[in-house]
Amino acid sequence: MSDKPEALRLAAFLDDQYDPSHNLEDAATELRRLHADAERYRYLRNRNPQEILPVIGNAAGVWIDCDDENGVLTLLTGEDADAAIDAAMGKT
Repeated sequence: MSDKPEALRLAAFLDDQYDPSHNLEDAATELRRLHADAERYRYLRNRNPQEILPVIGNAAGVWIDCDDENGVLTLLTGEDADAAIDAAMGKT
């Protein structure tokens, strides 16, 4: 079994099956782009604020946050971040 993620294995397969009458090359490129986006999101989603903030401070990068009932911003990570993004995108 390969250590390569399924999306990248599929992209390589699509490259191997290239036929000018199909858009497989475009599909393979899109799969690679989507995989890279997913890796970036997982990196941000899974960061531990207690490890990052003392070292980097508020310049720690992208913040997924929300206002509570008092207007206080709360840093969201993990499943809380997923739920907030899904709600904002209307996927709840």
